[in-house]
Amino acid sequence: LSLSLSLCRERKCKACGKPIDSFCVVALNEFYHHVCFKCSMCRAVINTKEPFHIQDDKAICRKCNDEHFRRRCRECHQIIKGTCLIYKDDAYHYSCLSCDTCNIQFTEADSADIRVVNGRLFKHSKCATYCFE
Repeated sequence: LSLSLSLCRERKCKACGKPIDSFCVVALNEFYHHVCFKCSMCRAVINTKEPFHIQDDKAICRKCNDEHFRRRCRECHQIIKGTCLIYKDDAYHYSCLSCDTCNIQFTEADSADIRVVNGRLFKHSKCATYCFE
């Protein structure tokens, strides 16, 4: 979600309860002083020019959202942004996997062509057909 700055005279800040006499942040259907609108996890002021996230009706900055709520690749442990391969409860960057038979690195274009053999080996479908495990 993104924030908006509005003229909020005669409003009270949801966070500190003090009157607002100029511009304020309007978020989560409430009004805040700019310095009072903070991430509920790390308590850093949320930049009004960046999007924020909501978890359990509380504002969370992008950094905390990435660290605590985004999927991580099982191979490299980095945050996954964009598409990924999901097998069972694990997520993988395509670039972190290669075919166990031909050793060619997978790409997003391979998504419909990847097979799992014996529950642990990722293979192109053509490579998996030559394997009688």
